[in-house]
Amino acid sequence: MNVVKQTPRTLLTMLVAAATLWMVAGAAATPVTHRYDLQTPKNGDGVVGGADGSARAHGVLTWYGPRNVHVAGRIDDRCPKDGYSAVLWVRFTYTNGTKESWMAKYDGRGCEYTVGVPFLAKFTRLTPRIRSLSLCLLEHDVELARDADQVCTKRLDNPFT
Repeated sequence: MNVVKQTPRTLLTMLVAAATLWMVAGAAATPVTHRYDLQTPKNGDGVVGGADGSARAHGVLTWYGPRNVHVAGRIDDRCPKDGYSAVLWVRFTYTNGTKESWMAKYDGRGCEYTVGVPFLAKFTRLTPRIRSLSLCLLEHDVELARDADQVCTKRLDNPFT
């Protein structure tokens, strides 16, 4: 039977290795945030098929790692009443090249509400990892099942992948 003799030098090497691993893991766990503020054109602004009102979404996107991101903020369907609702989509691109979209929040409350709806959407993907995402705000007519004005952020790369 082989016995490994632990000398002070061996223990010191193990402690340095453990401390290094802890620092690297701790650095990767520091959240990274991005602010966003999206607004569709007001009153159509000459856009063909544009809605009479507008929509706004603003807040913070926080990366917690290669597989985890939270989108928080407020979304507001601005009037005049035009039959459209405000919808915020998150469009993901994964490390294997596939893409996917998820609705983060919907505001179709109507004109009597003047303050946006607060929300927090948490997204976790086990595999593959999230490479990047973009946020897209659009005005959507539920009855006619069609979209009007739309605005998106530039691609936001995941700092952990």
